[in-house]
Amino acid sequence: MPKNELVENGKRLGKIKIKLQEYATQLETQATNWDEIKRKATVTMHCKKTCADLKEKLVVQRNSFDDKTQNKEIQEDIKISSTRNTR
Repeated sequence: MPKNELVENGKRLGKIKIKLQEYATQLETQATNWDEIKRKATVTMHCKKTCADLKEKLVVQRNSFDDKTQNKEIQEDIKISSTRNTR
């Protein structure tokens, strides 16, 4: 019996059945690969969303810090101008 011939229940399988089994194996492999790709894509999307949220929070905090800094500068300018006016 040649190496390539598959045997099932003591009977040789035909070429079509062998091809179908090979195709089924390929489909199973592709399905497994697809599941892995979907899992990685889900993780990537979660990471991108988390990163976007963190960037947004950083912008808000930076704007808040800038506002506080500007308010302090304005208050200091007011203090300086008021002390000049009183002299």
